[in-house]
Amino acid sequence: MKYFLLISLLLSATISIGQKTSTEVIYEVPQGKKGIKGFTKLIKVDSNNAELYWRRGYEYYRTNQYSSAIPDFSKAISKDSTFNHAEVLADRGLSKEMLGILDDAVMDFSKAIAYSYTQDTTIPQGLDRYYYHRGRTKFKLGDTTNAILDLDSSLTFWNFHYYARKLRAMLFAMSGQYQKAMDDYSFLLKKWQGGGMDFSVVKEYAIDYYWRARTKQALGDSSYLNDLEIAEKLKYKKGSPSNF
Repeated sequence: MKYFLLISLLLSATISIGQKTSTEVIYEVPQGKKGIKGFTKLIKVDSNNAELYWRRGYEYYRTNQYSSAIPDFSKAISKDSTFNHAEVLADRGLSKEMLGILDDAVMDFSKAIAYSYTQDTTIPQGLDRYYYHRGRTKFKLGDTTNAILDLDSSLTFWNFHYYARKLRAMLFAMSGQYQKAMDDYSFLLKKWQGGGMDFSVVKEYAIDYYWRARTKQALGDSSYLNDLEIAEKLKYKKGSPSNF
């Protein structure tokens, strides 16, 4: 009986495509639209493999097909709720965030965070990213106070999370906490990853130049004029969308 069960388990774990198992073929599938087709073919052969749904969902996400990504992430969870659980939840949350389903996105990020705490937190569990995603989404919902708290947590788990610190700096500035904002901007400029890095002079960072200018102005630093000039050069308008 034990021998029969062992054989059954081995067969179920090694569904083959040609001379290779589905698990081996996964790493040969290309990215993007070709990847979607590749994973769809694999799912037809191995329809109970949670990883296949997750990976196809991620390719849908990468190609901005968020509405198609969500069902695949949900399918991966239903097939095996222990497989890469927090990451799958977070990916589903990201897809919902991109579609503007913000409250549901917060719920998925919260579930990812809660699950990660059940694991060994001495090993990186993605908590810096999940807190950052939730903080960014809360900001989009207009909850600046709790967004900052989530960004604090993100930076607790990884002090060099560039986008978490950049967003926190902006939220501090928006809420009039200018010295805290300047501390974050200075960290990015002088200490990030040991050497610091200023914002690139591209449109994506126009909002950062603007809020750093506002921060410097509030603190009496005349160099705010340089940042403001760059923000205007990049055609920043208050309230315009930005990439966080």
